Amino acid sequence: MNQKMGKKVSRKEKIEIFKKEVKRCLLLDKQDRKYWVDAADTLSEKELDDLIKVVSEKNKKMDHYITLALMNDEDGKILKELKQTIKETKKNIVSSKEEEEKVEAEEELIEKLKKI
Repeated sequence: MNQKMGKKVSRKEKIEIFKKEVKRCLLLDKQDRKYWVDAADTLSEKELDDLIKVVSEKNKKMDHYITLALMNDEDGKILKELKQTIKETKKNIVSSKEEEEKVEAEEELIEKLKKI
């Protein structure tokens, strides 16, 4: 992983590659993904290289399995379920962000009221 098409990959680039691969890894739960993304800056070069290799390989396998499943999905059932799951996930993300913004606004308002 030290070289990318003949070009040396900087530590900063490796960290970004690692974070991208971890964020899209279906085999890690939300907390584990957050842990590894947060810990990326503290990893050694060797650890980054090794982890990028492992996570990338796992992601490629999952991509392959998903592709095979969709290719064999003659009645479109799997694709329909996948689209529904994606739709619900996006909706939950938006709801979470809205809730987080609401909590932040409430906390800011409470702080302002305390100063009065």
